[in-house]
Amino acid sequence: MAAVALLGQACLKEPENEADKYVKENEQQIQAFLRDSNYTAQETSLGVHYIKTQENPSGTQPGTGSQVYVHYEGRRLTDDFLFDRSSRAGNRPLVFAVNGGSVITGFNDGIAVMREGERAKLLIPSSLGYGYANLQNLPPYTALKFDVELVAVRTEDQALRVFATDTLKLDPAKLLPLAGAPGAYYYKSQEGPGSAIKNEQKVNFKYRGRFIDGRNFAPANSTSSLVMGSGRAIKGVEEAIRGMKQGEKGVIFVPSSQGYGEQGNQGIPGYSPLIFDIEVVSIE
Repeated sequence: MAAVALLGQACLKEPENEADKYVKENEQQIQAFLRDSNYTAQETSLGVHYIKTQENPSGTQPGTGSQVYVHYEGRRLTDDFLFDRSSRAGNRPLVFAVNGGSVITGFNDGIAVMREGERAKLLIPSSLGYGYANLQNLPPYTALKFDVELVAVRTEDQALRVFATDTLKLDPAKLLPLAGAPGAYYYKSQEGPGSAIKNEQKVNFKYRGRFIDGRNFAPANSTSSLVMGSGRAIKGVEEAIRGMKQGEKGVIFVPSSQGYGEQGNQGIPGYSPLIFDIEVVSIE
């Protein structure tokens, strides 16, 4: 299931009177686990029980919009069956924005009370997990246990710069701030021999869209067009294209404030910094 096991809250209609029954049952299961394991847990305001197994009081605690990098193993609480772990994704940490809506509520809530460098066990009732959904290896109303390590906590700007320098190996001195889109950057990778772009011209371009963990949200050689000044593209992209020439290639780094904001859009979660590889093909 790799990382997908965390994504999205199930949107299924729950049978009447079922929820209360399983809230109580899950709480009993959690208390039995704590008793049998001789753990003393703390509880978040939403009801996630957590045990910090490695503390780091000086570490950064994430807030809303923080980009967090998390290693995890997910198990069914009652029988310890392993259903997911980050090592299945090439041992790369799961990356998500706190309160961005991309992971189940209980996982988000548990990570939010940790600090960078800490490890913990998160005990999540089904009401904060997958609820009534019947998933592979996760029957309805399954209580969950996650062993997690909060590897890093970064701002969007830090996350974008790390992707530029560590993943793409770009020279940070050549990341050019976009004046019309505060927090966004542009890196020119190939000069364009054509003319500069003017307002109200139609620009045809190829692009690839990525999240900061490298996953695509738009594949390479996707195509689109934009009439300059129309406001139909996100601010960070339009401002970068405005300064390009026909035939030019580059990389645009867009914070969520210049992208899809707090709410996200069609598969892009809230607080998502984005990376666009772009080539201006023609100008009309």
